[in-house]
Amino acid sequence: MIKTQSIQLQLVYIFLLFFSSFSIANETTPTTVNFTPHISFNATTRPQWSLSLGRSAGANLNTNFLLSALTFSVLDRLEVGTVVAFYGQSSHKYNWNVKYNFYRGDEVQWAIGYSHVRFKVDNVGLSPSLQNKDLEFGISSILIATNYKPSFVGLKLGVFYNTITQKLENADALTEIYSYEAKHEFGIDISHPYKKNIDITIGAGWLRDSGLSANEEVNFGFGPSVRYYRPKKLFSSPTVGLHYTPDTNKFQYLFSTSIY
Repeated sequence: MIKTQSIQLQLVYIFLLFFSSFSIANETTPTTVNFTPHISFNATTRPQWSLSLGRSAGANLNTNFLLSALTFSVLDRLEVGTVVAFYGQSSHKYNWNVKYNFYRGDEVQWAIGYSHVRFKVDNVGLSPSLQNKDLEFGISSILIATNYKPSFVGLKLGVFYNTITQKLENADALTEIYSYEAKHEFGIDISHPYKKNIDITIGAGWLRDSGLSANEEVNFGFGPSVRYYRPKKLFSSPTVGLHYTPDTNKFQYLFSTSIY
């Protein structure tokens, strides 16, 4: 039986434990703290006790804004959150996501993220062997993100890699194996400050069509985002953007913000 979720969780825990002491010893004042992502992710976590609304590790910029994760910074470098909109679906059981900013360097930051969502499955019409099982559908993802700000130039760079897996849970071994699917996403952003409080970012990469599951097509896309930074305001960093996917001829309008 493929225990994908358990394996992923173990890898996340090992990764966090290994780098926690390393990153603390090498921590400096980061220059990437205000990185504005378009297709990638901000490796920096928000200040402790702050809220933000945006993409979780299992989502991408194609994910509907209503499915943004509400995230809370429980520690200076640790954020946890949930997609509130999922709780309005009767089939939904739970979902959660976490991001840990495990390395803070003078020019480079790294973060790892994990998300998991679980839905109940209606077994009507399934084979008799599955009729009496409490089937659930699980979707998990692991995210690695980095931001780089060279000291010799004003540009900032963001790169991410995301792996998404899904399968039926509580089924027999063969069903779990055949239901297993995986997709991989990758992208890169280049950001430049336009004015003191405004960043303009251009990004490109390969993303799932809607950012909800692992049975979607992965297509190349690109576009810009603009962020207006408003320190100590309620909506402290509203960001708007536009993303184009040539293979589907689809334009996506983007919005996210942090809440302080």
